[in-house]
Amino acid sequence: IPGAPQAAVLFGALLLHGLRPGAELFTGHGAEITYTFILSLFLANAMMFAIGISASRIYARALNLPTNLLMPVVLALSVVGAFAGRNSPFDVGMMLVLGLIAYAGVKVGLAAAPIALGVILGPIMERGLVESMMLSRATGSLAELLFTRPLSLFLVFLTVVSVGWPFILKYWARLRGKTPDETNEAKPEANGKSGVVSHAAANIWLGIPGLGLSALTFSRLTDVELQTAVVPGVCAGMIALVSVGLLAKAAILRAQGAETVAPVASKADRGPALAALGIAVGYVALMPYVGFFVTTFIVLVSLGWVLASPDTRRKQLVRNVLTAIFVCAAFYGVFAEIFNVPFPEGFLF
Repeated sequence: IPGAPQAAVLFGALLLHGLRPGAELFTGHGAEITYTFILSLFLANAMMFAIGISASRIYARALNLPTNLLMPVVLALSVVGAFAGRNSPFDVGMMLVLGLIAYAGVKVGLAAAPIALGVILGPIMERGLVESMMLSRATGSLAELLFTRPLSLFLVFLTVVSVGWPFILKYWARLRGKTPDETNEAKPEANGKSGVVSHAAANIWLGIPGLGLSALTFSRLTDVELQTAVVPGVCAGMIALVSVGLLAKAAILRAQGAETVAPVASKADRGPALAALGIAVGYVALMPYVGFFVTTFIVLVSLGWVLASPDTRRKQLVRNVLTAIFVCAAFYGVFAEIFNVPFPEGFLF
């Protein structure tokens, strides 16, 4: 089980290459790849040390790159990475949706790391649950299979403790008279912006889409086999419970008059932010039909324009166009020609 987002990304890379994290990595065919990978890390660190000593001043200049040019490039790289896994435009859309949910969650103190962990642990959990259901047919009861064996009972106990641990910490903090800051409780991101939104409103904005997503999932699972639908159904049920909890908390905060606020973008920055969001959604929606490179070029130029300062937009237009041409050419030369990474193809290039 990965203990950090970085470990989750590493596990995901192993799964893409057909390697299942665990003891199998060090036996049989997996051992050859694993020990080769470990040796490559030693060599990579030695090379990174040499390159860092000699070229750190050059790389440090990347911090001075304009944000309006850097963000579209990061978005394009994210699209390439999401699409390359299964060559599916749906994965790209899911990447954008999860990114927006994580961004909204950070604003109200919810950690984004569990999303990365869920992407890695989801298939493993689904496979294990389906196997348990198949074994339960032999024993006659899934509950008997899960709750009568010492090992399974111990794992269930650890799961319950892990889920309830934050609530235990809060209870201990109240007994000791400590504040949330002293218990390292997750706090909303404070970025110095002048705009604020109440936590009650934020909970409503997260809870209502969550209920809608759960309802949509349940409606799509009506004609699906039980073994295929059990994990999505359980996840949709948990999302519904969390959404109901958020809405209930919002109602309690407003009834008690104890609302707190979380910082968001000011009104001056809200327009460009919404425009950038619209461009990103249009990028993901039109890319499978128009083509990756045409839509990426348009997004690089348009996002560079929207995110730039209003006083410098016209001056930076030529630079944005040249940057878009260079980035698209680099993507094609590096990913398509050298690494043979597939790109979404539409009626244009």
